[in-house]
Amino acid sequence: MAKLTAEIKDFLKGKMAYIATISPEGLPNIGPKGSFAVFDDEHIGWNESTGKQTWANLQKNPNVAVAVVDRETRIGYRFTGKAQLITDGPLYDSRAADYLKRGSKAPLAVVCIAVDGVYDVGAGTSRGKKLA
Repeated sequence: MAKLTAEIKDFLKGKMAYIATISPEGLPNIGPKGSFAVFDDEHIGWNESTGKQTWANLQKNPNVAVAVVDRETRIGYRFTGKAQLITDGPLYDSRAADYLKRGSKAPLAVVCIAVDGVYDVGAGTSRGKKLA
C-alpha cells in the first residue's frame, strides 16, 4: 500500500475529487465527489449518496482512480487502488453522523480506497511520475 505524505494530505483538504470507474461492459465513468476525504495515511474515500453509475460500477469492479487538481496552482495527484463499500462500523457511523448533523440523509455507504499508487498529474517536469 502507498503512504500519503503530510504534504499530499494537506493538499487534499476541501478539494473536489473526480472518481474514475469502469462498468462490467468496459465503459468508463467519471464523477465528482464533494465529500472526498483522507481517512488515514493509506486510505481515501467519500460518502456515496447518489447510488448511480459510480456506485453500480464499484459493486462489480472495485478498481478505481481518483484525480484531484488545484486549477490555480496546477498541482495535482492521481490515486489508484481498490474500493471497499462500507455500510456499518465506526468509519461509516462517524461519516454518517456528520451528514445527519448537516441535515443530509445518511449515505448508502462510505467508499474506502486502499491507495496502491500516487502519481503527480500537475504541470511541470515530474508530471506522470509515481510518487508512492
